[in-house]
Amino acid sequence: MKKTVLLIWVALITVSCDLLFNRDSDSTPPTEDIAVSAVNASPSVIKGEIATVEVTVKNSGNLNINEGIEITLSDITEEVQIGTQVIEDGLARNDSVILNYNWNTGSSEVGDHTIVASHNYNDDNNDNDSLMSALKINAPDITDLAISTIIVPDMVDKGKVVDVEVILKNVGNQDVAEEVTVTLNDDTDGTIIAKQTFSEGIATNDSTTLIFNWSTSEASIGNHTLTASHEFSDENSANDARTKSITVNEAPVPDIAIISLEVPEEATQGDEVNISFTIENIGTKDAQEDFEVILTDQTDGNELARQAITDGLAVGDKIVISLIWDTDGASIGEHTLESRHSFNDENKSNDTKTAGMIINEVPVTDIAITEVNAEPTSTYQGEKEVTVSVTVKNMGNQEVENPLEVTLTDKTDGKTIETKTINNLPSGGESETFTFNWGTENASVGDHELVVEHNLNDDDNTNNSGSVTVFVDEPPFIDLELISISAPSSATMGDTVTVTARVQNRGNRNVDQPIDIKLTDDTDGTTISIITIGEGLVEGESKNVSFEWDTKDESLGEHKLTASHDLDDDNSSNDSRSLTVTIIEPIFFDIAVTDIEADDRVERGDFVDIKVTLKNQGNRDVNSDITVTLRNERTGSTIGTQFIRGGLEEGKSTSRTFSWFTIGAPPGNHTLIATHDFDDDEDSNNSLSKDIFIEND
Repeated sequence: MKKTVLLIWVALITVSCDLLFNRDSDSTPPTEDIAVSAVNASPSVIKGEIATVEVTVKNSGNLNINEGIEITLSDITEEVQIGTQVIEDGLARNDSVILNYNWNTGSSEVGDHTIVASHNYNDDNNDNDSLMSALKINAPDITDLAISTIIVPDMVDKGKVVDVEVILKNVGNQDVAEEVTVTLNDDTDGTIIAKQTFSEGIATNDSTTLIFNWSTSEASIGNHTLTASHEFSDENSANDARTKSITVNEAPVPDIAIISLEVPEEATQGDEVNISFTIENIGTKDAQEDFEVILTDQTDGNELARQAITDGLAVGDKIVISLIWDTDGASIGEHTLESRHSFNDENKSNDTKTAGMIINEVPVTDIAITEVNAEPTSTYQGEKEVTVSVTVKNMGNQEVENPLEVTLTDKTDGKTIETKTINNLPSGGESETFTFNWGTENASVGDHELVVEHNLNDDDNTNNSGSVTVFVDEPPFIDLELISISAPSSATMGDTVTVTARVQNRGNRNVDQPIDIKLTDDTDGTTISIITIGEGLVEGESKNVSFEWDTKDESLGEHKLTASHDLDDDNSSNDSRSLTVTIIEPIFFDIAVTDIEADDRVERGDFVDIKVTLKNQGNRDVNSDITVTLRNERTGSTIGTQFIRGGLEEGKSTSRTFSWFTIGAPPGNHTLIATHDFDDDEDSNNSLSKDIFIEND
């Protein structure tokens, strides 16, 4: 009897608690959550219209809210508040309400706007306390075509054709599809210059340029006011026309003439020659622009001098220009000199004048070393003699009769190799070629500049010597070195380890044959891999080769790896290089639910203690929290959740005890499942179950 009363009392307490907190015994904890669930508005309005915005507010929690909730609608684009409303009596759970806001857009800017609705209630979920929506405010419709610009020069000479550019622009916000007629008038003479019709339409902000050709042959002399206008009926007539002034002048003609050119009859090459010429404006108009006067040698195709005439030249004025021509470099013989000006006048017949003179040759003594060659240009110390071929040429116009000495010197080592004598070398480009022999047995290693020079003091010392470079190398030495080997100091068994060896040609000759680089595991006595450098290595070149070592079948511990090459070179002491890599055991995480201890049979209404044991069966400590959950598979309910704070050391076990009150459980068999949430390497032992039979009281 006492047991029956106790069960009824517990059941009444449970029902009372559920009613008090307005929830079921298996429901979630009490939650307050006021959500702005919708903000609805028209996608766009015309500036000045009233935009209606609907804001939906919902109680998404599981508790009634019995106090006032303030809802604010704002335009975050312009950072202004549109309006605020209050839900005075709060909201019951799962209830919602729609609030309407009327937004006068008269003072808002045209363009895209973002509006946001938010409430001020301090609930348990901030993520849905506000919601945004987009709305575009468009400008009112305006049709407005404007004559925006007239481009015309300030003045023109009578008789010329002027291009008048008229720019027609759509400054409204409505496209214009109809044709538009534009008229250009000369208001001064009272004439219509031309009309043009543009029939392609003009989109908003687009413009088109119309060009009117105005012939001034019949125009009066003086200032003219030109007016461009269109005939399209729009909403702004203030910009339908625009005026521009232009002055039509008489057309006087300037004429700049070269009236004389004075040069001497002859000169010796290298002389400085005085030349003068006279220019005059023989036209009817002042030449107001700057121009240039140019003197050229038509024979050699050279410009000799150029002088600027600033501020133009008045009608009837003359200028005498004196120039000096340095004839150094001029060809020998007759020359035609031309003077001309750059002024663009209408009479081209008097823009130039020519005169002739003769340039005579200057006596020149010039012996030149014109060619120096060596065979071979690269050799070894003492390999064989180098033959140096030298060509000496008389470049002057005078014969050289005195003996001429030509000397070959090793400028690098500072030694005279040999001297030869030339007894006579006629003028007119005559030349002589001879050879020197140079033994390299005592020459230093490197480039040698061999210099040939003669001893004649002539008129041009820039070509009195010549040179050739010969490279003298040391005897061949082949040396291929393994300069480095690199790999991780340790690896987990089963990993693929990258071992990189660097080989360099340390010798003084190229290695142009394939080179095998072998990687061996000296600890196990095995060859890991062989990589071939097929193209060899040039002198000084180095190259990396990378081996991939699969350690899945390797023993644990230190392994000595050696990289070596197979080239038979002159230095075997650097043909290999080694390092040590330690193979370690793989990391294995395994938290196992190893046991569930509880009575196999209980009576309905009993408090049952259930002990769940977990063990770290991996080879590493687990340092993070582990969540342990006990669940009733039959009812789908969670009996409890507990934590193993700070994880679990390798090999250690720990237990957590759950208390299960069976008053609400139906009689019969119940399967309880214990699980943990740690993400380990073995899933098969992450949970364990136990059957408990509940007998009906």
